[in-house]
Amino acid sequence: MITENCIDPFLAVIEDIFKKEIYLPLEIKDPLLKRNKRTTHEVSNIIGLSGDITGCISISMTENLAIKIASAIAGYNFLNFNGDCVNGIKDFVKIIIEDAESLFVRKNISISYKKLIIGDLKIDYPADLSMIVMIPCTVMEDLFSIDFGVKET
Repeated sequence: MITENCIDPFLAVIEDIFKKEIYLPLEIKDPLLKRNKRTTHEVSNIIGLSGDITGCISISMTENLAIKIASAIAGYNFLNFNGDCVNGIKDFVKIIIEDAESLFVRKNISISYKKLIIGDLKIDYPADLSMIVMIPCTVMEDLFSIDFGVKET
């Protein structure tokens, strides 16, 4: 099942990073079916999956939250969303990838960082994908979501 094999490890890693490295309260809401293949918030990082599970994951957040996360990762208080802030967000996602890979010990899964998308754009989920699961989250007043467009092969 996709939930066991993919969603749960990423949620566990993200919760752990927010608790131990970001120091911001992450509230995970109930999963929803996403109706489109577009980014959810202003700043989205795309993670690719291949092997026993294929597709991609979008880790999406408001620009305001991106600044807070990048500041926590870099240990420097960014005042606006600039190039250094972008690097901090990419580092955040790379930490997620490294930690999540260790949880896929029984599966042949390759996880890779694909790209950062700023704005409302289409994501290249697999064409034959039957559904995308969105897990909405809040971090204080800011929005964060994890969108899973994946399938077992």
